[in-house]
Amino acid sequence: MFLFLMFGFFLYCYALASVLIEKKVINPSTGKEYEIFDIVTVAQATLSAIMSLGAVVPIMPGIIKALISGKKVMDVINRVPGIVSSENAQTDIKLTDSIKFKEVHFKYPTAIEKSRPTLQGVDFEIKAGTSTAIVGPSGSGKSTIVQLINRFYDPKQGSIYFDEIDLKNISLQSLRHAIGYVS
Repeated sequence: MFLFLMFGFFLYCYALASVLIEKKVINPSTGKEYEIFDIVTVAQATLSAIMSLGAVVPIMPGIIKALISGKKVMDVINRVPGIVSSENAQTDIKLTDSIKFKEVHFKYPTAIEKSRPTLQGVDFEIKAGTSTAIVGPSGSGKSTIVQLINRFYDPKQGSIYFDEIDLKNISLQSLRHAIGYVS
């Protein structure tokens, strides 16, 4: 099929060339009559361009995948976080007492509406200077507790306190710098 189109293109070019040369048509770019050299040059340049475009066709799926991946990366880079530090957030923090969960309720924003919340009315305290293990079956909220302490999410109800300061009143950078955990 490609060869048929290529030879058909040449046939058309040379048929057109014979008409232009026979009728002594003036080439507008040079101001002289068309010569066979002009026609051959145009035909070869056009064929080279077509072959170059034909070489791109096999890699088009890769180019499309790269464009889609690039868009996803740019969406992440340009994303505005839902959790931000307040203007008067405290930056100088040091845990001296405890981290307290008071009546914390939480359900992931992406969870289906009918699913039960991950945390329901959770109350507990983690004392400063102690090691705390959070143990439970899959889906019981262990990772959720860590994500709430790091303030990757805010609770739907209730509050979390770092010493007697609500986490919402602490700078995110200071909070995340002060926390370490092993999972």
